[in-house]
Amino acid sequence: MADSKEKLYKFWKTNLKYYKMIQDDSHKQQTQLLKTELTSFVNKGKVLDVACGACEIKKFMNKKVEYYGMDVSGTALKEGKKLFKDARLFNGDVENLPFSDNSFENVTCLYSLEHFLEPKKVVLEMVRVLKKDGLL
Repeated sequence: MADSKEKLYKFWKTNLKYYKMIQDDSHKQQTQLLKTELTSFVNKGKVLDVACGACEIKKFMNKKVEYYGMDVSGTALKEGKKLFKDARLFNGDVENLPFSDNSFENVTCLYSLEHFLEPKKVVLEMVRVLKKDGLL
């Protein structure tokens, strides 16, 4: 498992082409409507975007939310910081989120769960950092 995880992380940490493709795709009208709908529940408080990549989904969220993003790819996070100066971004393994229990009103993980080697572990971490009445 450790070898597979290392290979997977190496791919995500260095593959800027993938993040650029996602940004390019977001200009399509159908994609914009879908992403707006997917993020429509995120309208206040702190939101954690797990496996945020280049934070592309942030542009579809309510501007009043306090956006936090976490991703294994420092390359993607640099792109996200260029797009969103106010984003609070963290580089690391989403299986071990560096946040206290009950920290966020909202947690999102869009287009990423299928990429995790241990999705259950990631979901449990998302639930741990989510406030009692928060939305996942």
